[in-house]
Amino acid sequence: MAKQSLMWTALPNGVAADGSLRVSALLSPRLTPDADQILKPFSDLTDWPDTIRHSKFTIHYGAQSIGISGNQFAAHARVDNTIDVADSPTWTALFHKDTYVAGYVFVDHSTDRVMSYDTVAVHSLAQTLYSNLGRSTSDALPKISQILGDPDWQGLIDAVSAIDRGSTSDKTNLRDVDLQIARSKTKFTSATR
Repeated sequence: MAKQSLMWTALPNGVAADGSLRVSALLSPRLTPDADQILKPFSDLTDWPDTIRHSKFTIHYGAQSIGISGNQFAAHARVDNTIDVADSPTWTALFHKDTYVAGYVFVDHSTDRVMSYDTVAVHSLAQTLYSNLGRSTSDALPKISQILGDPDWQGLIDAVSAIDRGSTSDKTNLRDVDLQIARSKTKFTSATR
């Protein structure tokens, strides 16, 4: 028996002219087809624009909630149709009822390692560097000597230079991301032992 799950993700989409917040909704359908492996059993998706037009979305934020109909284009809280909206003739021309559906397969990434950096520290560093630079230059563009003479900027330049030296390809003399990741993994493995 075919099963579907529709996972919605709200994504910030800026601020409207009146100051209200805008949000985009990302849909990730998870379909488990029956033996035929076709779209037909998933009636919500065979004509998705029609499904949206007859749907109501409720957005919860803090203690407030707001409901928006899928065909509501004129109210304060509405579907944005300034560019366009999905239409049934185009959708059904692209996705026939016999469109192949491979099916959703869960992949467990809970043991994967993610190479990242401290975003809070980077934000703080950028804020400090640019705030100090803005204060020291008033309304003129900064001189290179101001940046190179600042110990905080020099620390950033030295750190980037060290990363570049440790991950530059001998063949191309360009940064080699695979080499950089391999070296970072080696450092991480050594540090965690």
